Formats: sequence, C-alpha cells, structure tokens
Amino acid sequence: MKARHPDSALIIATHAEFMSSEVVIDVSGCDPDLTPHLAIGWGCRVSVPRRLVTVFVDEERSLPLLKALAATRAIAVTFGRGTDHKCIQLKGVDAAFGPPGRGDAKIMDAYRERLAAHFEQLGMPRARTRVYLGDTEAPAVAISFTPLAVYEQTPGPGAGEPLR
Repeated sequence: MKARHPDSALIIATHAEFMSSEVVIDVSGCDPDLTPHLAIGWGCRVSVPRRLVTVFVDEERSLPLLKALAATRAIAVTFGRGTDHKCIQLKGVDAAFGPPGRGDAKIMDAYRERLAAHFEQLGMPRARTRVYLGDTEAPAVAISFTPLAVYEQTPGPGAGEPLR
C-alpha cells in the first residue's frame, strides 16, 4: 500500500472531525526488536492546517510505548467508533512527545465526557469509562506526529485500503 505524503493535505476536515469525536483511540508503536506496545488515548488535537496530529496518553501506563517511540519514532494510531464500527488508522515515523500544551487539559476533559456518553449509549455505565481510561488525574503526555498514511480500518471489503 502506497503511503501518501503529508503535503497532499492528508487529513481532510472529515477525518479531523471524526478523530476528535467520541472514538476509542489506540496508540501503538514497536521497539527496535519489533515488540509491539499499546496505550489508550485520552483525546486528540489536529493542527489547524491538518498536518500534525497530537494524541494524549497516561504517562505512567504508557512508559513502554514512550520508550519504544523514543527509540524508533514509528507510530500508528487507530480511531474507532463503537456504534457503527467506523475505524481509521494513521501512521507516521516522526513521533515526538512531551508535556501537554496550554488548553490540552480541556481537550482531554471534553474527550472523556464524549467517550463516557458514547459508552452509555452502548450500555456501559459511566463509571466503567473511568476504569477503561485509568486515573484521569494522572500526568498526561502529548505525542505528536505527521501522518504519512491514513487507512480505512472499518470491518468490510475496504479494510486496509488507503483513504483519500
């Protein structure tokens, strides 16, 4: 599958809106030995020109992933919605991380609220969202990257195909 260059306005408004909605966010990478590591996302910020994506994770629970990203910088982030199973995956090779920026706490709080409401629609009590996300008062880390490829991951015949 051919990766698209970020100069082609890879993340169009439709994708940015979906990524910032009530989706489950899985952040993954692998270490130099190709051992996979995964973290649960706490929200997403897409830069204004839609060239840079930032996802937030629990620092302590994500240490193995952060170590892998520091070593390889390769990242894959999947955004999936439970009501219709719509899912996309972004891949990049320049992941960098640090403390969340100004205003990011509001993004994470709003994400948690949207996700809790979404899970309630699926029959999951709101308290379980807190269990799923972990200690939402724990320190967060912001992981930013430039998407080089976006893939359809919704189950069905188009799964795995590059999105345009």
